[in-house]
Amino acid sequence: MLCTRLALPEGGKPFTAKEFSGFIEDIGGGVEKLGEFVGAAAAKIQKELRVSADMASRLSALLSGDRLIDGEVERLESMRIWTLARGEEDYPSRYVERLGKTAPRVLFGSGDVSILERRGMAVVGSRNVDERGNEFAQFLGSAGAKCGLALCSGAARGVDQASMRAALEGGGKVAGVLADSLVGAIRQPETRELLEDDRLVLITPYSPDAPFSVGTAMGRNRLIYCLADYGVVVASDAEKGGTWAGAVEALKEGWLPVFIGDYQAAPAGNRRLIGMGGIPIPNPFGDEPSSLSSWLDSKAGNRSTRPGQQELFQRQGRNRTRP
Repeated sequence: MLCTRLALPEGGKPFTAKEFSGFIEDIGGGVEKLGEFVGAAAAKIQKELRVSADMASRLSALLSGDRLIDGEVERLESMRIWTLARGEEDYPSRYVERLGKTAPRVLFGSGDVSILERRGMAVVGSRNVDERGNEFAQFLGSAGAKCGLALCSGAARGVDQASMRAALEGGGKVAGVLADSLVGAIRQPETRELLEDDRLVLITPYSPDAPFSVGTAMGRNRLIYCLADYGVVVASDAEKGGTWAGAVEALKEGWLPVFIGDYQAAPAGNRRLIGMGGIPIPNPFGDEPSSLSSWLDSKAGNRSTRPGQQELFQRQGRNRTRP
């Protein structure tokens, strides 16, 4: 009721994850006690929680939707869509560990939730990938399945779909983080079959009916990386696009080892990301597909010999020439 647009009352403005965490700290903790104010007037909320009049009005508006929220949850459950709040047992532990206060307060999803905790590899890249990149994305999905790595991606056209499809065809498990309508995605017969067979899980931090936007696409990038143990960027433009922005953030924050496709015809962004601390991964891979997991482990283990990511980005900032 407080952190999603589900059954949003008129005039309601949901909290962002970071904003809500700060609010809970301000009132001395205890999310549970907010349940006492469902349907309460703003004056009562202001007096008992000692918040501003504006905050009390906002809370009163959001908490007035209790008669609608149950119906919305039931509607989603009838479509086999579940809701998962931060703090619940099945909520992805990596989100809490890596994102802290900015981890989504609520996730909507469908499929086997246990896939979210599996050892995994995030594979991302441009929508308009060349043939070499597309083949590499397929290799990563197939090889990851052979190694027992869950494939994490964004289900977008291009690299995402190529790697996810190859992982599923190889008998692997796949987690897709959506930037748009979860309801629309699960209506596809092939997708529903994969969800029912516990081979696929789809999640989104946005409303299940949300349309696609650049903002939602950019916002979900970090959630792809933070589900996995390794990240692989197949192909990225330089200085533009979601693939670039997501990879730069993952490198800067140091959430996980980030590998970058290394081949002669790679886009300019790949070279730049390697210069920022990304670990080159050859395309084609060369070794046996079944050795991918051990290869990633060995290269990730060498990260300690390189500058820390925060230090590297600070150094680049100091060396950047001002126009």
